[in-house]
Amino acid sequence: KAWLHRDDDKIPQVVKPELAQVLGESPKLAKLVTMREELRGLWTRTGVSAEQLVADLQAWCKKAEESGIAGLQDFALKLRAAHA
Repeated sequence: KAWLHRDDDKIPQVVKPELAQVLGESPKLAKLVTMREELRGLWTRTGVSAEQLVADLQAWCKKAEESGIAGLQDFALKLRAAHA
């Protein structure tokens, strides 16, 4: 649980097999972690126009809203509200 909020490159190698097992047992948790990594990837890109970033964030929000995971849906709504 302590490692789920960390970026993948910050998770110690010795913890990764256990984390992978937990994610394998929980599809919703795995989806949450995957979506978090996707958002981090969008946010940390360089050389992308503001228009492209907005389009990519809107696509991520749509995917999050359709995920069926309340936490992702709520976060997507907050992102959309912040952009409006």
